[in-house]
Amino acid sequence: MSWNIKVGGVWKALGGDGLRVKVGGAWKNVDTAHVKVAGTWKKVYDNYNSATGGTITTYSSGGTNYKVHTFTGAGTFTVTNAPKNFEILMVAGGAGGGSNKGGGGGAGGVIYDTAKTLTTTSYSISIGGGGAGSTGNGSPVGGAGGSTTGFGLTAVGGGGGGGQYVVGASGGSGGGGGGNNPNPAAGSGTSGQGNNGGVGDPGGVYRGGGGGGKGGGGTSGSGGGHGGSSQSYSIRTGSNVAYAGGGGGGCNNPHAPGNGGGATAGAGSNGGTVPTSGSASANTGSGGGGGGFNFNDPDGGAGGSGIVVIRYEVA
Repeated sequence: MSWNIKVGGVWKALGGDGLRVKVGGAWKNVDTAHVKVAGTWKKVYDNYNSATGGTITTYSSGGTNYKVHTFTGAGTFTVTNAPKNFEILMVAGGAGGGSNKGGGGGAGGVIYDTAKTLTTTSYSISIGGGGAGSTGNGSPVGGAGGSTTGFGLTAVGGGGGGGQYVVGASGGSGGGGGGNNPNPAAGSGTSGQGNNGGVGDPGGVYRGGGGGGKGGGGTSGSGGGHGGSSQSYSIRTGSNVAYAGGGGGGCNNPHAPGNGGGATAGAGSNGGTVPTSGSASANTGSGGGGGGFNFNDPDGGAGGSGIVVIRYEVA
């Protein structure tokens, strides 16, 4: 079945060579007609982005329809049309917490670009894994989060939480400093992507600092320091989802361990009333909790893996 429209008193097949519209004072075939968008002439049929790759979902918000591509593992994002900019969220892997009065793991770095220019080509995407929690009483630093890359950008993995006598590592957000440490320094965050971890305790209380988060730095406390706050974005579903909270610091019993920076981050332990440190949720880039003071349960929690989300408007 074909559709027709009357032009100059003559019926024309819709899309036929004779169908024309007047643009800028000149008659154009409908298949080459343009409209002006933000000061730039665009083809009528070419006014929306299109792409393939990842897990594709759609939703409407505020009267606007969106298509979303989500990557929780390595993949390829192929742009087939790009008259407008793309909105991109990239989150690196969060780090693991340190063991034995350990600092909380730092959150993975976050890059959020509301107007990223892309071309009609394919882009390789890699997703940073979460760092492992430090284990045992040797007190090594927690495992670093993996970096997330794509579109010529790198979100830096979180820095591991320090253990006893071990400073926190730097990363997207820095790991908290270890407790009972002559040098309880915390790791530093990457500018624009995260924040610093909280300083540990040089002795006495044996407390680790909280890992840094995207929304704020880790803290020190009377027990384990709290993780830096997460940051929420609505890009994936239209509703806010929290990413990149810092892990809570561990400490000795009976002091209270630190809370994670939001529901997706791991809390610390104290080896007694709270015997086990928490691990972060997958695909949130949050940090794991620091381990407590106990020869049976000193281990730090694991960090959460990262994610990439791309959104654009559709008809």
